[in-house]
Amino acid sequence: MALAQVPVWQELRTPYMGAWAAGTNITRNGQSPNYVFRVSANDDLVDRYLARYAAEVMKKGKPGLLLENTAWGQSNEAGLGKWLGERNMKPVGIEKFNWNDPDMSPQLLRLKGAGADHVILVANAPEGAQVVKSRAKIGWEVPMISHWGISAAASPSSPASSPTGWCSCRPTPSSASRASAGRRCSRRSRRSTASRDRRT
Repeated sequence: MALAQVPVWQELRTPYMGAWAAGTNITRNGQSPNYVFRVSANDDLVDRYLARYAAEVMKKGKPGLLLENTAWGQSNEAGLGKWLGERNMKPVGIEKFNWNDPDMSPQLLRLKGAGADHVILVANAPEGAQVVKSRAKIGWEVPMISHWGISAAASPSSPASSPTGWCSCRPTPSSASRASAGRRCSRRSRRSTASRDRRT
């Protein structure tokens, strides 16, 4: 929705402050003057952080991407392709899902078959929870890191849906904040988190 509103705010010459939507092109829209601002990290920043975390912290090199089938997913497909490429990493597979899909097992099985040694997820709460449950269902103990869309709500209640190896990261500007984010990420690797908000 935020991306579709950009022409309206530009026409009205009215500043718009986005508090949640992360699509890179919402604020990097080529307009001058630009009336659209945000307080959240955009996809380009998040994707750079996720690529660095996978390579430097997890020491992994064969990412499988699992993205929601929206403009937000497309934004992250472009961003992850760019930043993984900077590290000479190429996704072994790119899988997508729709809102309210009840089972992500087929997508996960395809990524497993392609040889992914970790999964980078772009999802919100309902689908993020289904991904975690589906991973447990197929018995694939693959490390998984996620865009921050899944982090604003409670963990799935079922113990079976909360395996280890799960991490949601929020890149922040200051060194102190980055250290804090790293600590949160370490704690979250022992539990799953999810968000109920939609972002496009």
